[in-house]
Amino acid sequence: MGKFWVFVLVAGIFIAVINKLCIEDPVYESCTENLPQLNLDMKVGNVTTEDGKLAYSGYLTSPTLKWDPSIFEHNWRFKQWEFYGIYADNITLAVATVDLGYVKNVFITIYEKGKDPVTIEEIVPFWVPSNMTQDSLKGTTRFNTTNFFMFFHNNGKDMKTVVANYKKTEIDINLIFVKGKHQEGMVYLGPMNDDGSKFFYSHKQYNYLVDGYLTYNGKNHLFSKQLGVMDWGRGIWPYHSRWIWASGLGVHKGVYLGLNIGELPGKNHYATDDCLFANETVIKIGVVNTQHPKNLLDPWVFTTVNDRPHPNYAFMNMTFYPEKVFEKSFSVWVIKSDLKQLFGTYKGIVRTTEYEVEVVVRGFMEVHHARW
Repeated sequence: MGKFWVFVLVAGIFIAVINKLCIEDPVYESCTENLPQLNLDMKVGNVTTEDGKLAYSGYLTSPTLKWDPSIFEHNWRFKQWEFYGIYADNITLAVATVDLGYVKNVFITIYEKGKDPVTIEEIVPFWVPSNMTQDSLKGTTRFNTTNFFMFFHNNGKDMKTVVANYKKTEIDINLIFVKGKHQEGMVYLGPMNDDGSKFFYSHKQYNYLVDGYLTYNGKNHLFSKQLGVMDWGRGIWPYHSRWIWASGLGVHKGVYLGLNIGELPGKNHYATDDCLFANETVIKIGVVNTQHPKNLLDPWVFTTVNDRPHPNYAFMNMTFYPEKVFEKSFSVWVIKSDLKQLFGTYKGIVRTTEYEVEVVVRGFMEVHHARW
């Protein structure tokens, strides 16, 4: 009898520890202080150290630091993703591939204005062969699964071919993304713990000009010089993670605009990746906080911690007006994904020490909480 109660006690402690470490969600606090928004454009060297820790914290306007993914070849916490999107007035289109190490995911999202958004995806076992680029501007990503064919190819540093096909129904995507030779980007090095062993390294590139087509539900959608975005990322993520990513594109008053804002937990950063693309220039924005409405389809307000522009970063006040939402949740004890994607319009201002930009763009917002 004594052994039984010892077993019950040990089992209870084990379950309590698992619950605390893996199931009970930690409290996230948004960064509420200004950060230096450290620009690393003059730095040389590698993204990470030889032992796989982030070497710098900050941002660049082009991917000039050397990235070596072979360091993480056998690390099951290594995450990889590639996302390509178009936010036109009447349709939003996104295609993406994700490799979490122990499982892969491919998806296509289509939102026709006034209709419910549709996301079609496939969970791909880790043993199914695939390929992800080792560089955001070089190489080829290829997934050929039971239901999907995905092909993202770099034709030099300034042109990309994006092909996606869903085999069960008539969804066919064939796009060419082209950017100007002097187009700046947002390359971000963000630590997610104190020593930089958890981090993400991403390259968000807005203001591509996109030509091509989408065939969906028997209809052809043609794109000519439509603005497009790439989100390419790699990193070692913690088990618990949350993020808000707000992304928009459009031409307003003759200016080609790309909006990239979000919300980062913690205070381990020397910069965020919040910015506005205005034609070929990236305007760095200060730390952004979000006012979360009770109803998902009510307006979301994004404001910078700084209430006036700083020489290193701009002031911003932005409101997102959602039209539709796509929700998907998955939870099996220690694994969880709670995803909300909202589609609509951003309106607001970004003000530097020299000028102000009025922003009106179409886009989407992603609110995600994961245990993975």
